[in-house]
Parts: sequence; structure tokens; C-alpha cells
Amino acid sequence: CKERLAYLKKVHAPERYSDMITPGATSSDEKGTLNGANVLFIHSMPRRSRKATQFIRLLDTKRLEREGRKRGPKRIPRVDPPEPIAGPKDDLPREMPIDFFDPEFFNNLDIDLRQEAALRKVALPPDVTKSFGRGSEEYWKLNDMEFTNRYGGDIFPAYNMVEPYQYKKRGKVPARPSKRKNKGGDGGKGKKRKELVEKEGSE
Repeated sequence: CKERLAYLKKVHAPERYSDMITPGATSSDEKGTLNGANVLFIHSMPRRSRKATQFIRLLDTKRLEREGRKRGPKRIPRVDPPEPIAGPKDDLPREMPIDFFDPEFFNNLDIDLRQEAALRKVALPPDVTKSFGRGSEEYWKLNDMEFTNRYGGDIFPAYNMVEPYQYKKRGKVPARPSKRKNKGGDGGKGKKRKELVEKEGSE
């Protein structure tokens, strides 16, 4: 996570890209051998959409290309295993752009998890290969709100997102706190009435 986030900061990538890199959004690799060579097998993550996986791999490619210009130890290659290897069942990431999630996986979550897991926000360009470098300029110039307003309409229909009124019906929206201080249980009115009665009696 740290290396990816550091790279995104160096290249001044849109903030929404960093939102895709959080604990639970990525997984560690598993050491193994392939054709007699040491490799790192990439874990599969059913929760993550294909576009999100493609984005993260492209991010790693760009990051390693940048690091490769500097002298350093040779890195063990990362490859897809012959058979998918499920990553550890980490906690579900929270407050992610909705297009991080695989739609089928997301829609099968219960309403509480769907409410907590995703924001009404998109992060990935329609063509993920243009997330970096040539062709990315038209996306990078948009702030997160502008980007979501322009491309969210094509993404949101695939997801069964939780609307505020649905959550309120389940009693999950806390009541708005009163601005009135209520130390006496009635906003201090009882004390004022008592003072008034005493004042009238003294006259």
C-alpha cells in the first residue's frame, strides 16, 4: 500500500486513485516456483472488479518502471497462478469508490455492509488502460466530483446501492441532536416557571 500511495503522490495522480488503495483493497502475493524459477503468485480477490484489478496491475507496472530506472536488487516477477489462489479474508474495505467492487459480489452483501463499503463515487476511467500516461489527460484534469458526475451514470445502475431513505427505515439514521441544551429535562423551562411564580408571590 505505502509504495503505491507514494508513487501516486509523486506523479500527482487524482485523489480518487489513492482511494482505491486501502487495507482490504489489495492483498499480498504468495511465493512459489514456475518452470523452475522463483515467482510471486498473485492472489485472486472476488470482491474486486476486473477494472479495479486491471488498474492496480497497471499502477504496479508504472511504479516498477519508474523504480527500474534506479539501481537496485532484481525483483521477483509477479504472475497469475495456474489455478486461482484466494487471498486472505481480510476485513471488507470501507468507503470505497463503487467501481472498486465486483457488482455481483457487492449486490450480494447485506444492506449494512453495502452502506458502509461504498461511496456514491467512481474512480476508474471508462478505458482503464488510459489511467496513466498518454490519453489520461482528459481524466486527470477533472476533480473527483466532476469525474463522478460525468461517468457515474454509466456505472451506478450495475450496483444495488443503499439510498438514505432505505437506511432510515431500518432505524440506522441517528436522530438529529437538538440544539437546545436540556440540562433540566425541559430545556430549563421548569426553572424559569419556578422563578416566575416566586416573583409573583413576592409582589
